[in-house]
Amino acid sequence: ETNISSCEDALSLLLLPELKTLAKKKGIKQVSKPKEFLCAALLKTIKQRTVTSFFQKNKGDSVQQRQDEFIKSVLQITGPVVRLNPLVSELFERLHLVFFRSATHLGDSNSIKSAVLSEIGQIRFPSYTVVRSPDLFASRDAVVQYKQLVEVGYEMEVLLTSLVKETEQHMKGWEMFVEHQSEWHRLLETLRRPKSPAQKAGGIEQMSRVYWRRHFTAGWALARIAERGARFAANTKQFARERDVLESLLSQDAYRLGKRGEWHERLILLHTTHLRPKGTSVEARAQTAEALERAKRACVRALDDVHVNRISLHAISRQLRTIETKLGVDPGERVEHPR
Repeated sequence: ETNISSCEDALSLLLLPELKTLAKKKGIKQVSKPKEFLCAALLKTIKQRTVTSFFQKNKGDSVQQRQDEFIKSVLQITGPVVRLNPLVSELFERLHLVFFRSATHLGDSNSIKSAVLSEIGQIRFPSYTVVRSPDLFASRDAVVQYKQLVEVGYEMEVLLTSLVKETEQHMKGWEMFVEHQSEWHRLLETLRRPKSPAQKAGGIEQMSRVYWRRHFTAGWALARIAERGARFAANTKQFARERDVLESLLSQDAYRLGKRGEWHERLILLHTTHLRPKGTSVEARAQTAEALERAKRACVRALDDVHVNRISLHAISRQLRTIETKLGVDPGERVEHPR
């Protein structure tokens, strides 16, 4: 307890219900907000002086005193606490990741929710025999790298909960992606290398057998970081950079295949809206036609993508019809796709 010197450390000890209780005591009205919002709001209250403090003759309302009082109020909620060695905590987190294969310390587990839904009959799981793979991670370094990248992705996900007008938070998230951009590009170069005849012969069946294992690789975590980077670029109106990130995600078919439909839809929207020039001049109209042609090609490429689900296929088909209408394509010359 004596080592707690900052209000941030004190707040990290509280669970969400405890934070809400403390926020109500401090006069914060929006107690239904996420944990990060409540922490920021509580920290702001420390810097604010009360009305009665302005009429006091002594200077007994310094920021340091308010911080000490705040830490005491937090410890009254938690009771006696003990600081764990960070190295020991990290070791147990890594052990949990290896043996239980979930990052519960990041709130990345829905096991309780799944169990409840299964118990009440809302979802059904097939009967199967559990067979653990002893060689899921290639080495200790692979575990450490995967854990580090998963934690970065989680931090970015937390930043995405900020309001769009909080530009500083979204720029911070974009910078986190930029720090890992070169690593992401190196992974893409590796994936572009020619496949061996044995790999080609395996086809989709072979890929389906090993696809689930990729969830526990650094590449999967990097793909999540890149996906979040695209969202940060959108929120900060860096549409050209968002397009580049989406193109890089679509250039690979090893990770996050279920998201490809959403990436295609967003890329088409960028071409038709955000990257299309505004204006009515002859040059602007010509550039608009070029942007719509790029969007049309993006639609056809998306429809040819075997990993795009039916929901996205329907949305992309509607986008294609709208684009062809704007381009003035005759009904008999419009693209017809078997899917």
